[in-house]
Amino acid sequence: MKARTIFTIWRKETIDLLRDRKTLLTLLLLPTVLLPLLTLAMGRLVVSLATREMTREVTVAASPETRDRYYSIAHQAFLASDMARLLREWDRPAFSWLPVRLAGGLPENLFTDPSVYANWCREIAVLTRQMAENPTMDLLEKPLPGGADSIAMSDAGEFFDLAIRSVGLVNFVEPDFLVGPERETEWSPPPILREHPRARGIHHGLLTGDIDAYLDIPDAFADLRGDDFARVVLMLVHDSTLPRSQEAATRLRKTIEAGGRELVSQRLANLDMDGRFLDPLIIAEGGNVASQSRQIMAIFGGILPYLILLFAYMGGMYPAADLGAGEKERQTLETLLLSPVPRIDIAVAKYLVILGFSLAAALLGVLSLAGSLFFLLPPPVLTLIGAELGVGQLVAVTLLTIPPAAAFSGIFLAISIYSRSYREAQNYMGPLALLLILPGAAGMLPGIEPSWQLSLVPLVNVSLLCREAVKGSFDMVHYGLTIGSCALLAMICIAFAVWLFRREEVLFRV
Repeated sequence: MKARTIFTIWRKETIDLLRDRKTLLTLLLLPTVLLPLLTLAMGRLVVSLATREMTREVTVAASPETRDRYYSIAHQAFLASDMARLLREWDRPAFSWLPVRLAGGLPENLFTDPSVYANWCREIAVLTRQMAENPTMDLLEKPLPGGADSIAMSDAGEFFDLAIRSVGLVNFVEPDFLVGPERETEWSPPPILREHPRARGIHHGLLTGDIDAYLDIPDAFADLRGDDFARVVLMLVHDSTLPRSQEAATRLRKTIEAGGRELVSQRLANLDMDGRFLDPLIIAEGGNVASQSRQIMAIFGGILPYLILLFAYMGGMYPAADLGAGEKERQTLETLLLSPVPRIDIAVAKYLVILGFSLAAALLGVLSLAGSLFFLLPPPVLTLIGAELGVGQLVAVTLLTIPPAAAFSGIFLAISIYSRSYREAQNYMGPLALLLILPGAAGMLPGIEPSWQLSLVPLVNVSLLCREAVKGSFDMVHYGLTIGSCALLAMICIAFAVWLFRREEVLFRV
């Protein structure tokens, strides 16, 4: 092989391909334009959907007595929270959460009357929804003294779940308006509703979306305060296949469980027993040494191999189909074969052209994706995920674009030389995209860790190594084996392509 001859052929083929608009669109448009736009659109969509979901009102059918008992449970859970302690210190001042300020301060009897608490939660819920629609408003008006910011924001999250979402954003309606379907059909009531007089109307209301859940707290609830051994069974009916219904059940259940824990604490106090009696063994918090960024990047590392393999695949497929089968159709391959150039030099030069385009597409895809994630995503999303991508991680991921590009280039060259026409080459290369699914999924499968055995499996090794690289752990031994296995596959494909080049019945078959 002569390097000068290979370079001459490589330069000629590269220039020809760069004149093709279809190649430029595949190489530049997808990774550098469409991907950032898609990331930006998805980021804004996630923020919009998350905001709407967090401030969505759910409808719960319940009798007025059940509604009041639920407010009583929610009020007890609120009184036991750290948020209630902060609000009791309102005049010091130790707390300045903006929705609470806008609600006009603390109403009278907030800590003694459940109905006052419920009305106050509804007022704050309205203001919170207004804040969600106006992202320029901040949760905190100004920094709190003494490091109270982190405490306030932590307690604000608990308050948001137990008060705003579970009380203020829950609309109670009486079940009297619920009726069954107009046309009588055969119907088997769920076991929990079998004896309920309005079973058909409740079930139909859940299915049609008229209500999101049904709650019933029996009269025996009053016995809980006087009898330390009383137990009440509540009825909560929902449809887990409907997102709104599942959300309503989650909110109600969380509040009821919090109220139940507070009731247990009161019972233990009545029996002169400490709460530690029920929790003799407690695991200390903060045992997870993985940072928020590392956890997020571990998830992202399972998805990234799909994109790397896809970019390398797309970047090499169209140039490869043109360099072999395309030249057959244009009848320009004969001119190249008649020149005094060894067939192996032609095959290597064409392989390097395909490798260059495949590698360029993969590199542009990775760099564009990194830039899109950290510069185009809305600030709330970046703050939520807390992800950080260091230079070392970016370099490691960039190096991982080489093995798949090398493997795909060799496969595509052999297919292109064998094919009669450009269309036939695409028909052969298209189904290969299905092979990306299993190797790409290897990074998300539980229990599969990089090893020297898996480092020898082409494409699977890229997926596993990419996951580790994104997390910040990059093993050069495994990377060397990955490069070696993919290079071996590429050399086999090049050898096969050279063999095809030497067979006239393959080169000129029609």
